[in-house]
Order: sequence, then structure tokens, then C-alpha cells
Amino acid sequence: MDLFNLESGNTWVFTGGINVQGGWHQTQGARNFIGHFEEHIRWEKRDNDHVGTRERYTINTAQAGQNIKSINEKFDTLVSMYQPKAVAFLAGPEDYHGKFETVSMFEEALKIFVEKVKQIGAVVILQTPVPAKEDDLNQQAHKCAQVMIEMAKEDHMIILIDHYNQCVTKGKSYSKGELDTLGHLEIGYQLMQGTIGDVTTFALDEVVETYQKGQSTLEENPYACSIKSLIQRDKDQPLRWLFIGDSITHGALHTHGYASFPQLFEQFLKDEYGRVGDVVINTAVSGATTKDQLENYKARFEMYKKYVDVVFIMFGTNDCVSDVSLEAFRKNLYKIVKDIKEVGAIPVLRAPNPCLDAPSERGIRLIPYVEAIKECAKENEIILINHYDEWMQMGQAHLAMIKRGGWIAAGDESCIHPGAAGHLNMFHGAVKTLGLWNEKSQMLQLAYKLEV
Repeated sequence: MDLFNLESGNTWVFTGGINVQGGWHQTQGARNFIGHFEEHIRWEKRDNDHVGTRERYTINTAQAGQNIKSINEKFDTLVSMYQPKAVAFLAGPEDYHGKFETVSMFEEALKIFVEKVKQIGAVVILQTPVPAKEDDLNQQAHKCAQVMIEMAKEDHMIILIDHYNQCVTKGKSYSKGELDTLGHLEIGYQLMQGTIGDVTTFALDEVVETYQKGQSTLEENPYACSIKSLIQRDKDQPLRWLFIGDSITHGALHTHGYASFPQLFEQFLKDEYGRVGDVVINTAVSGATTKDQLENYKARFEMYKKYVDVVFIMFGTNDCVSDVSLEAFRKNLYKIVKDIKEVGAIPVLRAPNPCLDAPSERGIRLIPYVEAIKECAKENEIILINHYDEWMQMGQAHLAMIKRGGWIAAGDESCIHPGAAGHLNMFHGAVKTLGLWNEKSQMLQLAYKLEV
């Protein structure tokens, strides 16, 4: 089975425990290994003549504390419902420390998992655990890895990524068997090489300042109570959050290995609100307009509409320089919002960031499209996260901040794409607008040093 063909629907589900969840305490602003892998298969290996290559979505259903046995018990909601082309399981500390009485119990549960994946017609990817620094844990991790290696030898339909022995060869091990920022980068490289056959490297050389006051001037939206009530409900009832839009929401290339707004938001839900069962899906595609969204509705919305709870929507930056007239943009946007409401989900509109120095007068042409977004939010009485006005307000005091080298990525010649700091600002703004701000949150105190 070709996991990387030109068609839509090559979706990957990743599941496991704490190392697959890859939360804030492990990554500290960088992507987890799934984010690095997604960047490679959706962006670096795309074929611009075939939109399906940019619709290779990755869905993370991992939860800290979850092991292979509990994954089997919840297989339908963790895996099957997303109709994946491939399912990847990374064994972690939960699978070899205090959860199984014997190695044979782990092996039996793993066999059940493999059979379940095959039954839904997906490819099985098994990822061995990483080595632990502690001798007793490392011995258990090694036994777990051996089980997976032997199983893959006997079943040639299984793709094995042997993180354990690759890390041992490189002299890498991890405290309590839990990944850190560079560990996620290493595992991401190994996964790229073991599946598609090459690697995109990330330097992770942004200068990070934690414990700085978050950057956002946005205020809570009057309709945000709908989101807050969802988040405050039983954590055992997982929510599913969908992000749709263009390259700014896609978040590829310009963050240089650091987390985009959707990735930061996913970590925030799980780490700050303890909603470890929540799932964030990002179907935004670089270059998309509202017209493209509607033409590719099946892959970007309809696949998930039956169970999605909240949908973030941001378009306009490409519409304004395309064949989508302002009137068509309004019509398309209202259609998108209407369809979301009809399935019982909450639509959240986002006004894109300004792009003052972009070619083709894009910055000027964007203005009426932003106004149309505001009108749509007002008339439909839905939440608006107004990144545009917040950035313009910052520009009045410090113009360089909203240009290249500030919140716009320094290397972006198109002058439209936020870098790591820009995505962080959008995340902070969203959290304030949704009424979820907490001054004590370390995630909300994260900042990047900028030479502006």
C-alpha cells in the first residue's frame, strides 16, 4: 500500500502514551515528533500539482497514562472513527512500567492491536520505545522493544521503526524513558527516514524566553461562554477541535520546527486544562481560498463533521489576490459557517494577520475581506478572534514588530506568514478571546527574543 500517493485521504493516526502526547513539559514551544513528521510529509514532500499531497493529515489520539491495552479497549474512538490510512503506535513507559505483569501480556495486547488495525484496512506502524537512563526501566524498555522487533520479523505487513536501537547506537537515552525537545526531533527524523525515506532537518535555534508576560491585547469575546462551558464539562468526554484555513493555519515551513497556533492550542488543552482525551485536527492547506475549501470539502470538513465540536476558520489572505471576489468570499464564508452550525459544532472565525509589505498590494486588498469576516461574525453572533486588529494596534506603537523579523517570519519573502513568535501571539490572542487566560500558566508566559 502506497502511504504517500497523490490522492487525498492518506491520514495517519498516532496513538500511545505520554511520549506520543508530546506535551508542553516535554517540548517547551517546539513541535513534538508528530509535528515534525507532518511538516515533512505535508509540506516538504508535497506535489503542488496534486492537492491530495497536502491533505496527508496527522491526528494524535495519545494520552499520558494510556497503554496498549487501554488503546485496544477504546480503539473505535481513538482510531477507527478517523478512517486512517496508517496507524502508528509508539510504546512508552506506560507499556513497560507498572502496567503489565509480564512481557507476554504486552505481547498479547500488541497482537490484538495489530489485528484491529488490519481489520480497518490501515497500515500498521510499530515504534519501539526509547531507551531510559535508569537501568531497571531501560531493561524493561529493551524487552518491550524486542517483542515489537520479533513481531515485525514474523509479519512483513508491519512497518517497524526501531527507535530503541537507533538511539542506543547514537548514545541517546532519556530520563524515565520520556522524550524531551531534542528527543522528539530525533524520533521525528527516524520516523521520516523509516517511512518516506528521507529527512527534513530543523535547527530549533530560536531564542526562547519563558516566564515572560504573554503578548496579546485582545479581550474575551461575548460568545466565548459556549467554548468555556464545553471545556469545563467532564474531561472524560473528549472534545474534537478542527482547524480549517490556508497556509497561516497550516503552519508549515515558517516556524522552523517550533509549534504553530493549532499545535500550541492542542498542548494547552491537554497540559493546562487536563483534557488529555481531546483531539485537534488541522486540515488547513497552503494556498487555500474559501473556494478551494468548498471544492475540497470531503477531505477538509465532511470527514470529521459527524463528531467535531469546535471549528476554527481563517481565510482571506489568498482570497483577496485570487479569482474569489469580495461578494463570493462573503457567500462562501457564510456557507462554511452555516454548514458547521448545522452539524451542531461551534464556529470560531479568525481575522488573519495584516501583510503590509506583501507584493501585489495584498495588504491593501485584504482589508475589505477582513471587514467581511467581522460582518459575518457579527451577523451570525459567533466568536471572532481578531488577529488583524491586534497586529495593527501593535504596529501603531512598534511597526517593525508586525513586519519580517518580528511576528512575520524573517525569511518569508512573501511577507505574509507568521513565524514562531507570530503563531505564539495568535495562540495568546485566541486564549484571551476565548476567556481561558491564566496569568500563572507557563505556556502563556512563553516568549521569543526578537531583534526588532
